[in-house]
Amino acid sequence: MKRQGALAGDIVLLLFFLLCFLFAPFRAVRLICLFFILVIGIPALMNRLLPRAVSVLRRDPVLRVNRMQAVSVSLEVRNRWPLPLRSLLIADAPGGVFPNEPPVFLIDLGPREKKVLTWEAEARERGEFVIGPVDVSGPGPFGVRPWARTYPSVTQLIVYPAVFPVSLEHTRGLPAGSLAVANRLYEDVSRFRSLREYTPGDELRRINWKVSARLGKLHTMEYVPSLYFPVLVLLNLSAPDYPLEGRHYHMERVIEVAASLVVYFIGMKQEVGLAAVAQKLLTVPIRAGTSHGVRILEELARASQYDDAADFTQLAGAGGVAVRTGTRILAVTPPLPRDRRAGLHALSRKGWELEVFFITSSATASADTAMSGVVSHVLSLQEGLSPHA
Repeated sequence: MKRQGALAGDIVLLLFFLLCFLFAPFRAVRLICLFFILVIGIPALMNRLLPRAVSVLRRDPVLRVNRMQAVSVSLEVRNRWPLPLRSLLIADAPGGVFPNEPPVFLIDLGPREKKVLTWEAEARERGEFVIGPVDVSGPGPFGVRPWARTYPSVTQLIVYPAVFPVSLEHTRGLPAGSLAVANRLYEDVSRFRSLREYTPGDELRRINWKVSARLGKLHTMEYVPSLYFPVLVLLNLSAPDYPLEGRHYHMERVIEVAASLVVYFIGMKQEVGLAAVAQKLLTVPIRAGTSHGVRILEELARASQYDDAADFTQLAGAGGVAVRTGTRILAVTPPLPRDRRAGLHALSRKGWELEVFFITSSATASADTAMSGVVSHVLSLQEGLSPHA
């Protein structure tokens, strides 16, 4: 509005002096009018042209970092004119990050010159943010009528939950996978390991008849035992299940545990999926691959609480994420009262291997969270993520 008002005032003054210049009877008056036309007209014209001489581009349209990690933001500012531009003030909007220093720069640009401006910040909050737009201002001709413009150049910033190391045991699953185990029940017949002398009870189909004939004794083939298991992370973000005091911090910790489990199993080349009761229902199918793990982390970065009570265990199976035989279900939740654990027990009775991670705001006794027939872990908010049964 201010710029429009100034432009209207300039037009009125220019018209006035132009009329005086054209119709004034005295030469001196016409010269004075011409002087004011130049003094007002040139700055007004340059005030509209100078912003078009500057272009602002983002070097990284999308940035992805973990919470509490440093982030580097870069801008490319270019002078598109064959004339220099002096004393440009560049101010970037930090969005949801915390800059180490204010992202403000004072620069000069030569003809057709470009400069890359970089500022550092820390991503302290999980979520999806927008960095930008960029405000650019500079002096006008003759040092009057400074100009300013906001450039809609933004960077999307996705801050993943913080991730911690995890240590879990893996003794059960489906055969012929990528995890080496000692149990011979999971031998992968496509991965030969060695030969040994025959012992009573060995299957006849394992005998290597060519080697046995050459050595004069029966020899049995051994294979590398390995297993795999699809993983479904069940996440409870129903607000009524969390204590009112410190609810935000408690919920963030639960999301961090879920993210750590996803990274852990994706790193082990297992198939992973996600189901969560949140403000926007989160269901990610069970698949393998690093890119799929990134997709899950992005969903966790955007996740927010669900304000009403809900049974998050209903998302495993019909109406949620399809669960195959042999799937390992990891439920991450705050401690639930005994009358609310029926859904967890129902999952274990369906034949799926269930593990529950109770995230507590205090050192809750294991007896308060123990579930018969279910492996459960208790993690306090102050502990590092090294789950223990």
